[in-house]
Amino acid sequence: MNRLLVTGLGPGYDLGVCSVCNADLDWIMQYPSILLWADKIIFTPAIWDSIQKERSETKEAAKCFKLIFDIAETNGIIEISNPSEIFDDSLEDMIDAQIEKDINSLKIIFPEKVKEKHIGKTKDVDLTETIIDGIGYCPPYIWAIYANIILARMWNANCLFNEHSLHFCRYKFGISGFPQEVDVGLKQSFATLFKSFLPNDTIIPKYVFADKNKCKQCKSEQKCNDTYLIELEKKVLELFKWREYDELQQVKSVINTIADKHAKSNGLIVPDEVINDFNKEKKKIQKRIRSVFPKVRRWVNITTVLSIPIAVVGLATSNPLITLTGATTVGVSQAAKELIEFLKNKYRWVGFIPENIDTTK
Repeated sequence: MNRLLVTGLGPGYDLGVCSVCNADLDWIMQYPSILLWADKIIFTPAIWDSIQKERSETKEAAKCFKLIFDIAETNGIIEISNPSEIFDDSLEDMIDAQIEKDINSLKIIFPEKVKEKHIGKTKDVDLTETIIDGIGYCPPYIWAIYANIILARMWNANCLFNEHSLHFCRYKFGISGFPQEVDVGLKQSFATLFKSFLPNDTIIPKYVFADKNKCKQCKSEQKCNDTYLIELEKKVLELFKWREYDELQQVKSVINTIADKHAKSNGLIVPDEVINDFNKEKKKIQKRIRSVFPKVRRWVNITTVLSIPIAVVGLATSNPLITLTGATTVGVSQAAKELIEFLKNKYRWVGFIPENIDTTK
């Protein structure tokens, strides 16, 4: 079963570690075919509550996310799981200790690439930010990466990390395995299959990501504002209709079987091996796929899995990172320019703001 965990600062907020809750929802914008792929999409309570209360920093995006996941919930693929059922003080302390150990190791191994930057002080505590290849990571963000990995393991799921988090994982899992104390007893790697070989077509209308100041100067602005949710609903409902097709179930079954075979044979899932094995099977089903989806707009590489980004993270003790393909290598080529710009700006991590945070300051 493809169980996928929506990541972000949610676990930290649920556990009182972080005062802000946000969610990494880049994947729904870049890889909407995950809605075809996933059997269950797991949310922590804080993240789900933020989506339901539309607390995004952009109202259009907030309404889109709520609509998408309300439809997903109606179709039975949403699961709400509470991290407090797993975490206790000792586990939280262990994460803190492991983070400190890993950061110190990274600074020694990669002195030119990994540094720490002082960013302020609160009470008697110095605040620092870890810089990796020029990319900054605050302590709560790093803590959330570790917490989400633990939750994914305990809930038998894969993490829907964005490229920012994956970049940290490239370094972290290149030097050590995950702490043995939180290992669930299986020497395995988690592989996140972000999409099937059916390429992505953007489902969120470009109006959502457009510069609203420019939109106000357009004569079509009111029409876009009135219709973007209607357009989105139509596309999402169509995706869920496709989920029922036997052809889609066959594609999922073939790739799941291949991945499971590799995991059981040596505990590792290597992207190239999955692709090669699938290529041997694809001829049996590609003709049927073509007959089902002959008119889908802007789909490319419909007969190949070369467009599958697979993030492989070695999570078991002493099980190093084998390879990690960035989650943004494919897919956005079909996205609107507005989406690409949106992902580059300050909303790259779509921020969900708790009710007790004053955003006017």
